Amino acid sequence: MNVQTLCWSCANAVPSADGERGCPWSLEGKPVEGWSAIRRDIRLQSPKKKDKARSVESYLVVACPLYRPG
Repeated sequence: MNVQTLCWSCANAVPSADGERGCPWSLEGKPVEGWSAIRRDIRLQSPKKKDKARSVESYLVVACPLYRPG
């Protein structure tokens, strides 16, 4: 089962220069207060150093109070 985060279809996923779009997650990488989400960290591999990898905080968002259909 391939479930995608709600963020991919949200107008707030890409902030705008005029401040019309955006959310704490897309602007600052901070979880949105009141969202329903499952933490799913992503492991990123360095393209130059194959032995170096790091984890990045990520979430599978299933409901969000700031969701705007995009």
